[in-house]
Amino acid sequence: MRNLGDLITRIRESLKDDVYIREVAASTIFEVTKAKVLSDQLSLKDGVLNINVSPALKSEIFLREERVLQGFKEKKLPIRGIVYR
Repeated sequence: MRNLGDLITRIRESLKDDVYIREVAASTIFEVTKAKVLSDQLSLKDGVLNINVSPALKSEIFLREERVLQGFKEKKLPIRGIVYR
C-alpha cells in the first residue's frame, strides 16, 4: 500500500506543477500581448503549449510569439513551442 500512496503523491505534485505552469504562462502572455487568456484555455504536453482561444486572440499571440517564448524562457518555464487550436 505504501507504493500506491507514493504514486498518488507524485501524481498530485505533478498536477500542482501543471497548474502553476499554466497560470504563469497565462500571465506571461498577458504581460507581452495584453490579451487576457485563462489558464483553463491552456494545456501543456511534452513542452508544447496548446492554446484554445478565439481567432482574434490567436492572431494577437501569434504576432508576438517570439517575445512570448522569450518570456517563458526568462521565467524558466518548460515550454518550447506554441500550438493554436
